[in-house]
Amino acid sequence: MSVIRLNEIPRKLNELRAVFCLGQRAIPFLEDVFTFLEEISPLMDEINASLRESTDKMPHARSQLESVTQATELATNEIMDLIDVLQAMTQEARADAEARLHDVEALRQADVRLQALLNDHLDDPDEALQDALDAHLSERQATYEALETHLHAQVDSFKRTRDSLNQILMSLQVQDITSQQIAAVNHLIENIRTRMYELTTRLNDRLSFEDTDFALAEVEAPSTFDPNARYDHSPDRQAQADDIIASFQTSGGGPASQDEIDQLFTGGDGLSGERASQDDIDKLFGGA
Repeated sequence: MSVIRLNEIPRKLNELRAVFCLGQRAIPFLEDVFTFLEEISPLMDEINASLRESTDKMPHARSQLESVTQATELATNEIMDLIDVLQAMTQEARADAEARLHDVEALRQADVRLQALLNDHLDDPDEALQDALDAHLSERQATYEALETHLHAQVDSFKRTRDSLNQILMSLQVQDITSQQIAAVNHLIENIRTRMYELTTRLNDRLSFEDTDFALAEVEAPSTFDPNARYDHSPDRQAQADDIIASFQTSGGGPASQDEIDQLFTGGDGLSGERASQDDIDKLFGGA
């Protein structure tokens, strides 16, 4: 047994020598690794500082975007209020022009009755008088026709103005689209900021940086938004809302059916998923 162990001594010595040889070869590599770590430590410190600086600026970027959203929302509301005033004025002027059309028609009919009365009560009127009367009535009829043409043009102009104002209101949905897209950007910024904070924290823990006072500031939870919101040029929804309101008014002011409400909310097919605007909802329930 002792002979066997003595025979193993040379092999063990060879193994030990191999270990020393490996150590001699590994020492230069380890020295290079240590040198690399010493050189990269300032770079990692700089990266950490840069990450912290960028992360600190993100809340300000969010605040700026929210300020833009609030400013555009305020301006849009002011524009919509002015459009409401213009629509009311246009509707009033259109109603007045239509009333003048009825007045002109009433005058025309009065002249016709006057001419009939004169013909019935004047026996063999003087030819000159008859000619003068006919000329006067013809002149009045021409005046009525000119007034009717002018008033019809005014009514058409007021109608086009109302349609243009409605189109402006529809176009202002871009503000809501912009707000939702900005909210999506804010949400993305907050996610990036959280990830950068986690990365910075890990760097501080692993590299033992002295300055570890950085903390993730609390921010307001993002509101609900649709990151895929898009501007819709189609006037179909406004036309559909107008039809519903017209039928609502024609029916004597009865309550709108659930089908009509669902149709307005879903855009008619029940599958589009488009949300009705607050103005559409207010109009449906008799709001201004």
